[in-house]
Amino acid sequence: EGTAVRQARVFKDGTTIEESFRRLSSRVQRMMRLFSHLDGLSIARCIIEKAAERKFLYVPRSLTLPLHSDTGRHSRILQSIFCSSGVWKASKFDEMIEECVKHSLLQTSITDGETFYSMEPPVQSYLQSTSGLIQKHPIRHLIVRLLASATTDARYDEYFGFNQLLAPHIRLVRLEDVTEGDDHFGFGRFLFEMGDPLAIVHWQRCVSLWKDSLGDKAVSTVNATSELAASYKAFGREMEALPLQEEVVEKRRAIFGPDHFSTHAAMNNLATTYVSLARPKDALPLQAELVQRWGRVYGPDNINTLLAIHNLAGTYQILGRFTEALPLQEQVLQKRRTFLGPDHLDTLNAMYNLGCNYNSLGRESDALPLYQEIIDKRRSLLGPGHRDTVNAMYNLLVAYSRLGMKEELQALARTTLPLCEGVYDSEQEKTLWVRSLLD
Repeated sequence: EGTAVRQARVFKDGTTIEESFRRLSSRVQRMMRLFSHLDGLSIARCIIEKAAERKFLYVPRSLTLPLHSDTGRHSRILQSIFCSSGVWKASKFDEMIEECVKHSLLQTSITDGETFYSMEPPVQSYLQSTSGLIQKHPIRHLIVRLLASATTDARYDEYFGFNQLLAPHIRLVRLEDVTEGDDHFGFGRFLFEMGDPLAIVHWQRCVSLWKDSLGDKAVSTVNATSELAASYKAFGREMEALPLQEEVVEKRRAIFGPDHFSTHAAMNNLATTYVSLARPKDALPLQAELVQRWGRVYGPDNINTLLAIHNLAGTYQILGRFTEALPLQEQVLQKRRTFLGPDHLDTLNAMYNLGCNYNSLGRESDALPLYQEIIDKRRSLLGPGHRDTVNAMYNLLVAYSRLGMKEELQALARTTLPLCEGVYDSEQEKTLWVRSLLD
């Protein structure tokens, strides 16, 4: 009944959807069937154009791997639709669009200089119901090839607007319709950078495909496993990330050796997961090894070496080994002041951690000038109500309290309390303590 109603839908010229569709040339009919499997409310011209300019053969690759046998076939079918002369020609594409608009099957609009195409839901439903194949290949598989060929690296701001247009279509892709492991790799990376947990299922499938075809020790498989672990961690599934990260460290040591940057990155990722899962003792040997290796590979003043030292000191601090953390923190602060400048946020973070350690060691008088400098600079750089600024103000209050500096304590508490209520919560422990200072 639903299909009959859709076919009976009458346009202004008295024709039905079915009659209008039959008036299109065969090539335009194939284009419309493709469009019906995209987000029919907003198909950006730039997506089709980018994929066509790449001849629908672009594959977001981890490393050079053999393509799936269907990838070339799907590319050629799409080229026969959009690049009939062998190359993309905007004028020919416009003629195809005009044919659809003439028969009321597509609408066009322009927003912020970008051209969009849309179809009414009855049109889309009818087209989806008529045939799921083009030249004996599933349309959904062709859509995957089109979208994969349009993907860009979502990490770069220059592509942000384009990726916002592409994302709704990629989110409609069904996992079982993606046959190319590299396409899963590309979709996973794209969705991860867009903050979408759908990235996980693409990474899972990519890892599975490459384990079957390449083996679990292949570089591409290990890289995909690392990306899957990163996605688990980013979306709050750290317990699932942990065994994968342990596996990646072991395999990168075997493949690349202990001094390769890929091995180091895996070690660092695993150490941070151990810390976040309250297993700092497991993180400690990894971080200590990184300090030693990065110092030798990059030099003692390199930003990576300083980061490794910073992380190791932070773990010592978590473990209550404040005396061991202290010289490392003082070293990081001194070098970041020199190489990054006194106003860099990384310098201020190093200063903050050192101040916390001074407080822990009962050296509040040494912490005072650090916190005062941090507060002034974070107010300027981040704003007075930023969490990092308020954290520094709270720690300065702790130092004032321990040193018995009542006047300074009262004055700062009055300024800090409304900020704590905005950042922490009116009933959070820190807020309650600051409020008690004014009672």
